[in-house]
Amino acid sequence: ETPVTSETPSEEPSSEAPVTSETPVTSETPSTSEEVSSEVTSNPSTSEEEIVVNNIADLIEVIGTEGDVYTSEQYTITGTITAWSYNSQYNNYTLTITDETGSIEFYRGKTELTDAIVLGDTVTVQGYAVYYGGYKYEFTAYNDVTPMIIAVEHNEATIEVTIENGTITNADGSAFTTDVMTGDEVSFKVSANEGYKVGSVTLNGELLTDNSGVYTFVASSLNNVVATIVDENETVATQYTLKSTVSSNTTAAASDLVSNLNLSSDLFEVVYEKGTTSSELAIRTDGIRMYANGSSVGNKLTVTAKTGTIETISITFNSEAYSATCKIYLLDGVTEVVAVNGVYTINSNGFIIVNDNSANSKAQQVRFTQILINHK
Repeated sequence: ETPVTSETPSEEPSSEAPVTSETPVTSETPSTSEEVSSEVTSNPSTSEEEIVVNNIADLIEVIGTEGDVYTSEQYTITGTITAWSYNSQYNNYTLTITDETGSIEFYRGKTELTDAIVLGDTVTVQGYAVYYGGYKYEFTAYNDVTPMIIAVEHNEATIEVTIENGTITNADGSAFTTDVMTGDEVSFKVSANEGYKVGSVTLNGELLTDNSGVYTFVASSLNNVVATIVDENETVATQYTLKSTVSSNTTAAASDLVSNLNLSSDLFEVVYEKGTTSSELAIRTDGIRMYANGSSVGNKLTVTAKTGTIETISITFNSEAYSATCKIYLLDGVTEVVAVNGVYTINSNGFIIVNDNSANSKAQQVRFTQILINHK
């Protein structure tokens, strides 16, 4: 079996085998190239060069249906970013890129562009492509070549604002501008009416922190600003972040679970269940990976607040492909919670996150970098 390896900040491995209960966690001699897959098979099809690639559907036809066979040359595709994540440790992007013919993942790619690259942008990417694992079409590192974002175009976007008992203005005090372009830096102020105070301000469920009363963010195609105004005597909710804090890869079964997930044992309890899979939930330096066999329910985490109420949570997935089998339930294990604009409303003392792969014949992972927990 492929061993699970620890990573150094300067180099990041590509897609790898899931952590299993039989797989030891070992150290790895760093590779001289970044993110190069252990697979070196290229597409032997003589028809590959005969296909003119104008869109994602054409590229998928070139890649074919045999798993883990790389294209023999690099291809260039233009599409809109419909799922976005950025790894600051390794300075790379994992994106879902979509055009009118389909979607493909751009996995751990980089750019030399200085413009912001955000959800909703139109990008042109270049690299080798593969049908990874026989279930996911993606651009990924191959032949010492990292996939690259070579052009970006920003698009029109709208900011949705929710506020009661207060007002939102631009930072200079003028009427708030809701029509923007993706990549724009947006700055604004929030004022509460008499007898009230600002409880919290969130963007797509993530808490924004003000700088001398001014809140700032970079606009994307998803801009849901919620300003919660509360009675001036009311207790304000606090946001906690469930994320990996480990310096080398480990598993939920082998770890100090609560602290390795950046939570306090005084406030939270976390219970792990392996489910019907041979693979243990992986707590990695770059995030969390939950496994499940085909047609089964796999890894599960139950997060419970020892006091108070968990009002909402929001999850940052590595990409859209890794969110497909993720389900959130209340603690009864029956009541499913569906996200609205990326936010799951819990209003209870806990929740369950599970990789429910029961509807799929092939094993599929859930990968995320963090869960924001708003607790009161």
